[in-house]
Amino acid sequence: MKGLSLSDNYIDMSKRKKDTGLERLLDLNEQVFVIKDHPKHWVKFKVNKIKPISEKPHGIDYSITLHGAEGTRLLGFDNSAHKSKTKKDKKETNDHMHRKNRTYKYDFETAEKLMEDFWREVEKMLDMKG
Repeated sequence: MKGLSLSDNYIDMSKRKKDTGLERLLDLNEQVFVIKDHPKHWVKFKVNKIKPISEKPHGIDYSITLHGAEGTRLLGFDNSAHKSKTKKDKKETNDHMHRKNRTYKYDFETAEKLMEDFWREVEKMLDMKG
């Protein structure tokens, strides 16, 4: 019988990407929040866990949006299907950002980073509105 040491079972956790914000993001599903300093603006979360597929390899289906007074979407991050103008990457995902009437590719890394990026863009948008 061969003896085992602790190093035989060592797993380098720094090489594994753990998305600590995923459960927090999933908890926000169907939540709507009014922006305190901009009471005519609100954000809405739609987030569901799914089986990972090539277009949604992160295992979530999401739409996180900022809306104006009339309900118009001003900003949104989602991974719904959309037509890309370029097909440089065969592994292209559906992740993208909407700002007003324009769409931009979004490089999804983690749910936590998604939330950070979303709130940073919300702040920018609201700062422009004054």
